[in-house]
Amino acid sequence: CLTYDDYLDLVKQGNLEGVFVRLKENFETLQDTSDVKPTREMMEKFLRENLMEDVNKLARLLDQHSVQILKQYMEKYKIEYMKDKYMSFMMGKKQGINQIKNLKELYQEINELDSCKNLQEFFDFIRNTKYEPIFEKHNSEYFEPETKSLFDLENELEKMYYVNLYQYLKKEREDEVMHLVGKQIDLSNVLWIYRGQTYYHFSNEMRDHMIPVSIGLTEEAIEKLLSGQSYEDVLQHSMYQNVLQEEGDLEEKIKRYLYALYRREFKTDVFSMLMVITYVELKEQQIKNIINIVEGIRYDRNRQEILRKVIV
Repeated sequence: CLTYDDYLDLVKQGNLEGVFVRLKENFETLQDTSDVKPTREMMEKFLRENLMEDVNKLARLLDQHSVQILKQYMEKYKIEYMKDKYMSFMMGKKQGINQIKNLKELYQEINELDSCKNLQEFFDFIRNTKYEPIFEKHNSEYFEPETKSLFDLENELEKMYYVNLYQYLKKEREDEVMHLVGKQIDLSNVLWIYRGQTYYHFSNEMRDHMIPVSIGLTEEAIEKLLSGQSYEDVLQHSMYQNVLQEEGDLEEKIKRYLYALYRREFKTDVFSMLMVITYVELKEQQIKNIINIVEGIRYDRNRQEILRKVIV
């Protein structure tokens, strides 16, 4: 993983070309791209492929049971791949950063998905799967003017992913990873309520968008958040009180809390599934840090402000 000094070096670059040169020194995936003009989208896609290559290497070392757990966890990438394919048919939109070519090693069915040439073939591909009802509902409502469209689709897919993942880990008695995922879900719900009240002014419908799983927030705590009680008061009396010790607004506090949790858990048990999962999360945050820096330089933002947003 990159160090704070590595991020500092990236922030000092005056343009995307300089950032790209520095990244090529750290990532093998980028070394054969001398003729490519660096863009934010291109760099993010290469970084995601670098992460997926690491995941594939880990998968080759795991037993079959552990590989299945890893596939369940990484299914969010498969879902993003499917969503991009679907939207390309719906909107004529070119598939983007979620089309990670080396995802196919973990999910061989991606080859069949890639062969779909139109929307009908896409629905044939997902027929009788857990994804079908969600995409069918979105497809039937897509042209209705009051539909939130992509937002609803993404929300339903996220809920399905987390509920299925949590239930699978519970069934397989993978308690350590299940507990980690439970914390992700709790804090995702807290952040959703905060955003809904702060930016979207949602009220009665807010609970419908939440992931229906909780390990560290009581029903009473959730009701307090939904009724508008401050997150400081609620979190202070929960297992997430340390979130409040982090810097920044609530979104930053949660990101920093989770990153510290991943780093701590990563070091607990060498080559356990918890180590594998937290490694993935640490790499994902690294990608977000790099892309935030790229975006900051691209729009000539204050360098100290860019660096302040880096989570290490």
